[in-house]
Amino acid sequence: MEFLSWYYSEGINYYLKRWIYALRYVEHNFSIPLLVKTLFYPWKRLETEDAGPGFDIVVV
Repeated sequence: MEFLSWYYSEGINYYLKRWIYALRYVEHNFSIPLLVKTLFYPWKRLETEDAGPGFDIVVV
């Protein structure tokens, strides 16, 4: 019964503060607007370049 009384008096406030802290941490360390904007960029347009000078195992 002690846990329930703590949970409904102080616990909800504690967990709410921790959730807000976690959201602020993510917002501070990651650029959410930039990541969302680039999420749907047309990746299908990426093209590979032909092999240029450098080490190549295939002998022609």
